[in-house]
Amino acid sequence: MNRIAIIGQSAFGAEVASEISKIENVKIVGIITPSNQDKDPLYQYGIKEKLNVLRFSKLK
Repeated sequence: MNRIAIIGQSAFGAEVASEISKIENVKIVGIITPSNQDKDPLYQYGIKEKLNVLRFSKLK
């Protein structure tokens, strides 16, 4: 089983996460997004899919 974390934001990040979740033998173990964007699509995807969501003030 391959485990990955997705770092980013926006609808693109949510689409990437959705497609990765369909790959056999791959598990998303975490979503890392900015802390100030509750409406971010990637953050919302992580919450909806009950993934471990980590939030930071900066993604640098």
